[in-house]
Amino acid sequence: MKKNLFLIAITSIGLMACGGSANKTAEAENDSISNATTEVEEVVEVTKAEFMSADLKMFGLRGNVKEVSTVTNKDNPDGINYSYCRVYTGSRSLTFKDDGKWKKTEDFTILIDLANKCNDDGFMKKTSHRESDGTTYENTYEEIDENGWAHKETYAEEGPCGVFKNKFTYEYTVTDNQGNWTERKVSVDAHSESYEDGTKEDKHEEWVEVRTITYYE
Repeated sequence: MKKNLFLIAITSIGLMACGGSANKTAEAENDSISNATTEVEEVVEVTKAEFMSADLKMFGLRGNVKEVSTVTNKDNPDGINYSYCRVYTGSRSLTFKDDGKWKKTEDFTILIDLANKCNDDGFMKKTSHRESDGTTYENTYEEIDENGWAHKETYAEEGPCGVFKNKFTYEYTVTDNQGNWTERKVSVDAHSESYEDGTKEDKHEEWVEVRTITYYE
């Protein structure tokens, strides 16, 4: 009987020892998994490129940018969605020389008295131009973040045909490996008044915009 009790005691001690060892092993594995997860999270974090020139910074573009495509509606690439009211979107792409200077294409050179104004940080805050018939266009950018991206934009147009005023709101959702946005959510409250028939119209729309950016190697 004493012999059996002794064997039971030894067995119990052995099981406890094994259990303790197993617990320590499990804890060590959990620590390893936790450390590995932390390392993965640190690797995934994107380091933003620098602003390579004053022109690129004006447009809120990082890295050695070569060209920025026209901005299109993600679900309806051929849709206008008031893009014609924003000078640097829609039918116009941006092109830069390898030293970062803006290379204006004909889409911009044909605009009369095109003027850009920047804030104290060097980011664009206003742009304006006109047409030969006296129509004026002005875009004002507000709530500009550290990337130079405006979260609000107001478009104002006035001429012989009437008045247009659109208020845009932007939410930036996707960036590339240089830190430039490639996708954003857009909402607009658009107001128009016609001098020809006196009609007024207000409408609200939302969509997702995308753009493609290419870089010099």
